[in-house]
Amino acid sequence: MNIDLKDLIQFIKNKNLLLKYKIDRYIKKKEKENKIYRSIKSNKQIKTIYNYRHEKPKYYFSLLLLLNDFYKIKDFTGMENLYKIIDTSKSDKEIYFSLNKNIKGGNRRVHMIEELLSHKIKKYILKTGYKIDYFLDIGCGSGKKAYLLGQYLNLKDKYVHCADIKQWFSLEKNREKNIKNFGLIENDILPYKDNKFSLISSFMVLHHVKNLSKLLKEIHRVLKRGGYLFITEHDAMTDFDKMLIDIQHAIYELVYRNNKSFFNEYYGKYYDVFQWHYILHLHNFKLIKYNYYTTKTRKEIGSTRYFYAIYKKI
Repeated sequence: MNIDLKDLIQFIKNKNLLLKYKIDRYIKKKEKENKIYRSIKSNKQIKTIYNYRHEKPKYYFSLLLLLNDFYKIKDFTGMENLYKIIDTSKSDKEIYFSLNKNIKGGNRRVHMIEELLSHKIKKYILKTGYKIDYFLDIGCGSGKKAYLLGQYLNLKDKYVHCADIKQWFSLEKNREKNIKNFGLIENDILPYKDNKFSLISSFMVLHHVKNLSKLLKEIHRVLKRGGYLFITEHDAMTDFDKMLIDIQHAIYELVYRNNKSFFNEYYGKYYDVFQWHYILHLHNFKLIKYNYYTTKTRKEIGSTRYFYAIYKKI
């Protein structure tokens, strides 16, 4: 979606989303967008961040932290080896596959994300007295996370619905085994009647949707009046943030899943947190609560700046 900066700034002012002294800083950041960004297909995103390591060291450190989340870097020697690989490699692909042998095994704690998000739903939705009956997760993948979240919300499986496109980099595997109520999304149309769901979630999905406006209108249609939309997304404030998010996706797809078609088929369009609020506002959703979330004991935003947001249909 194309967003007019003047309209966006007026929205931020009206909603008191930023202090006055921060608005000028925000405008300067937005005016610099797309001047440094290199696409995934350029194969030079890691090298671009590396080349700005003296001018923009915080993004270089964010890159190292991101890589450290995936690769076995146990000590200073391991970090030195990482420096050398980035310094001597000519392309992103060379870096990904040079580090492939040192990739960490899956260390995601069971139920970790779902428990965290269910806590936010209970705190900001259920405590108001609102009752959730039918729940829909859009972009469900295998469907496992939707049913885990349903369990945390004490929903019976028959009230949990999952929707997704036919195929997305093999994430549809095990769909038939895990999902009892599945709806196929075709042409961004949701196969449900109007006002069916009291809660809809979409976790790290909307930035992959090419026709975002159409899908948001569909979400609004199938959500009950006064119903809630819960999303998690990236806060891509700068071109460096966008490249870091791309790099994270590339690691998942190229290294973990060996998807050779990734460079040609991947689509992602990123917005910052205020742009997301504005986009949802344009589609008749009212912001209830947002914050950055982390699964760490010591609160950190993280290299790719995850946030959650709860909106209400108006």
